Amino acid sequence: MSPIQVDRQIRAIMHAWGMPNTDQTPTLERTLRLIFTTLVELGLPFHAAQHMLNFQSGEIRARFIEKISSPLIRAEWEELIALRSKDCELR
Repeated sequence: MSPIQVDRQIRAIMHAWGMPNTDQTPTLERTLRLIFTTLVELGLPFHAAQHMLNFQSGEIRARFIEKISSPLIRAEWEELIALRSKDCELR
């Protein structure tokens, strides 16, 4: 799956939710892009995405992230996880 295919997957999800684009959902777009890029790079099946989003799967997610070759993508994951952790602390 190339970057073009990642874009197509994101558009397909937005279409399924009745959204014309991701203009109103930038965090969702960012998260989907990270998920699809990680799945492609690591050759993971789609169901592995559940470990990237589940706070109970922190160790599995960390192993995925450390295998990503792009420092930028790893940094994006770490930033997103930090944001979600702060959100959980507020509850």
